[in-house]
Amino acid sequence: MYLESEAQTYLQKLGLTQEEADLYLSLVRNGPSNLLKASRYSGVERTKLYRMIGSLKDRGIIEEVLAHKKHVLKAASADRLLSIIQSQQSELTTAQSVFPNFKHYLQSIQAPTQGTEVLYYEGIDGIRQILWNTLQARPMLRCYVDTVFNRIVGQKFLESWGEEVVALNMEIRQFNSPNFLKSHKGVQPVNLGKKFSMKDAPKEVAVTHGMDIYNDTVAIYYWENNEILGVEIKNPAIARMQESIFDFFWNKIKS
Repeated sequence: MYLESEAQTYLQKLGLTQEEADLYLSLVRNGPSNLLKASRYSGVERTKLYRMIGSLKDRGIIEEVLAHKKHVLKAASADRLLSIIQSQQSELTTAQSVFPNFKHYLQSIQAPTQGTEVLYYEGIDGIRQILWNTLQARPMLRCYVDTVFNRIVGQKFLESWGEEVVALNMEIRQFNSPNFLKSHKGVQPVNLGKKFSMKDAPKEVAVTHGMDIYNDTVAIYYWENNEILGVEIKNPAIARMQESIFDFFWNKIKS
């Protein structure tokens, strides 16, 4: 059985606020209503109701009709909501098709970075953000990994990230610490595509935390006990040096 709460959630996914959803459902339930009744039925104050009506009418969610010489509010039909959804889908499809041009334009007008940029992140959300930023890596993402990310960012998030990696056909090379296999026990592996490869880190390199190297960025992760933090350093010279060190050991070690 479909519940009121599910209807509320669905309407909010269409862009309605909770109060707008309350108003719409009350109009469906009680039929066309004047402002006084609409406010009473929906629980929305009349002062707020006045501000909401214009926006809802413009979006086609409600209609204002003349009934018995009075203006009343009426909920749009379910078919009308379907046409709104289809229109939104069409707009999103168009937006997606022109996005590369839009992105190119933003890059063309973006102010140049002044010197080295250092960004600091804290907590699980911070680690997730740094990891998601690595999807910008071109042509390759180089990684040092001490502990599997599943345990810190969550399985669902890592799977979403992995799906993007596969879709982008990204090349990833990963050095693992001796601790990596231990941390991997009991954790569901994530598919990272055919261009993902990993090796045990050389004994000359003590991998005590995570590090990603890509583009002009070196990202450092650390989580231990109650400390969860990360830093992104955006500097071409620093990134090139770390790339050369990584590649030296990668090419030296046989698969």
